[in-house]
Amino acid sequence: MTKNWCTLVSQFRNQTLPKSEWTHEAHLVVALWHLLEYKNISNTLCYLRSGIILYNHSVGTQNTASSGYHETITVFWVKQLHEFVQSEGLQDFSILVARLLNTPLVQKDYILQFYRKEVLKSEEARGLYVAPT
Repeated sequence: MTKNWCTLVSQFRNQTLPKSEWTHEAHLVVALWHLLEYKNISNTLCYLRSGIILYNHSVGTQNTASSGYHETITVFWVKQLHEFVQSEGLQDFSILVARLLNTPLVQKDYILQFYRKEVLKSEEARGLYVAPT
């Protein structure tokens, strides 16, 4: 994809990203940018949570017990991306995005190696972080 990933991040942050472009890849790239910007998992999650909730609101997606923001999925992917960044040993956003897009992480169902679908569909996992079993 020849998408300008910096533009995508900017559009996400100012809530102008078209809903159709809020794909799994876009989620990963936005989370990666936040991780590089805010330096650690805790800070990243703080900003990313609020950003996703606000973005969802801006495109008409309700954040409820059954739709919108999902805590377990967000924490899972941020942790995976943190491991990815650590293994790459560099902080260049463009290079990391290019490398990320050539990993198994871009497969949306990658998370199912760690979670059962029933767990991810639960209200508990949407609202609170549930560790992989």
